[in-house]
Amino acid sequence: MRTLVALLEDKLLAIPVTAARPALITDGSDITSWRTGGAYSPTRAAMFVDGTVAASFDSPTGGASGAELWGYRLSQWWLIGYLNNGTAVPIVGNLQGFSQEIDIIGIFDRLAVAGIPSAGAANVQMAPIEEWH
Repeated sequence: MRTLVALLEDKLLAIPVTAARPALITDGSDITSWRTGGAYSPTRAAMFVDGTVAASFDSPTGGASGAELWGYRLSQWWLIGYLNNGTAVPIVGNLQGFSQEIDIIGIFDRLAVAGIPSAGAANVQMAPIEEWH
């Protein structure tokens, strides 16, 4: 059996990158538009990280395990995981970035990324991945 996948580019969202971990309900970006029928969302998403200059993207203020992805649900923020398995995310240049597949994100209402670029500014975009079997 083949698995077919598609990036839902029309649902591409900018996810703010902050040096501090999210704390407020308004932090990050609302991903509820990814849901269909009000309840269901793809479990996986593609994350695209780029920057204004060649740099690396690493732990936020107070962190030591790498750039972090956070999800908001049940009235609080939850650490989903570390980007690039906890090592610095390489941003080769302004036209060469880093991508990663993220899972379990569909259950959250908002997503936020916490980390500090070594130079310039880091930008993150995400879109859900839909699959058919």
